[in-house]
Amino acid sequence: MNTSEKSAPFAFSLALAMGLMLSPESLIILGNSMGSAGSLFLVFIISSIVVYLFTALSYAKIHSLYAGPEGESRLIKEVLGAIPAIVFPCLLNRLY
Repeated sequence: MNTSEKSAPFAFSLALAMGLMLSPESLIILGNSMGSAGSLFLVFIISSIVVYLFTALSYAKIHSLYAGPEGESRLIKEVLGAIPAIVFPCLLNRLY
């Protein structure tokens, strides 16, 4: 069994997971960029996973310190003051 046969299940599971979250156009762009960037593309994917992990851990820490649905607002109020704690969530609700 050569290396490409061993990595085939991992590549298939990664493609399946990415396909569940992304549109077909995004998958085409990912495939084209992987072909042109080569192994550097894997470095970008791994670095984005690390950034995502740190983001998830920071949100987990915020919600453990400030429990409840308004945890982020309480943190913003404590750090930046009352006005940004009101304005930022309103702006984010308009954006999303």
